[in-house]
Amino acid sequence: MNPRNLMTAIAIVTGLAGLAAFIVPAQITSQVFPPLGEEAMMVGVWHRQVLGGGILIASIYCWFMRDAEQVIARRFLFATGLCFSLMGLLSFPIHRLLF
Repeated sequence: MNPRNLMTAIAIVTGLAGLAAFIVPAQITSQVFPPLGEEAMMVGVWHRQVLGGGILIASIYCWFMRDAEQVIARRFLFATGLCFSLMGLLSFPIHRLLF
């Protein structure tokens, strides 16, 4: 697949996910963790907003890297995929410890 098309798709999908996590964090948190107290809900909302901001930054990077040379674009895609994978792997044990 063409790196330009792939980065465009990644930027759009992650941008929408980041906006959703930033705009409606309470609804997302209540769907992920239904039986929450008030303080836990506030922590979850804050966590979603921080992650939403980080996801938006990643989507902006992908959007602006669309026009990069193919070698640079492939390296950037590899690094982005590695970062998202590591964040996902590291966030699972943290969620199990907290909730």
